[in-house]
Amino acid sequence: MISGVAVVDASVVVEYLVELQLAEQATRFFAGLVAEPPLELWAPDLIYPETVSALRKLVQRSAIDADAGTRAVGRLVRLPLIATGTGGLMAEAWALRRSVTPYDACYLALAARLRAPFVTADARLARGQRGRAGRVWFLGDLAP
Repeated sequence: MISGVAVVDASVVVEYLVELQLAEQATRFFAGLVAEPPLELWAPDLIYPETVSALRKLVQRSAIDADAGTRAVGRLVRLPLIATGTGGLMAEAWALRRSVTPYDACYLALAARLRAPFVTADARLARGQRGRAGRVWFLGDLAP
């Protein structure tokens, strides 16, 4: 299990909020927030609109109903995430332009800056970044 500090992306938060395919792993991961010592979860502040966008898509596809989406947004704003602005991450994010989107690059840049593992529920992103300096974890690889 991850302890100390980690950078988490919107895909992990969505798994936790609406209990999708990786719900068990997400619940166990977020349980670290109340462990001793507690896990600090960091993210670029774009995590909020990215998460809400993903929830909107789930409602549009009828994967969840609108009430579940509303509850998830309420839980999102109460999560003890340490959100940081993206402006200071742009140079590092730009350096990653050939391998990831600017959004994913912000998470990776923050993880590198904090020397912390990056956790994602995006298997393709995790596989593509395994060779990077630092640690990239796929949520599905964490024991349920």
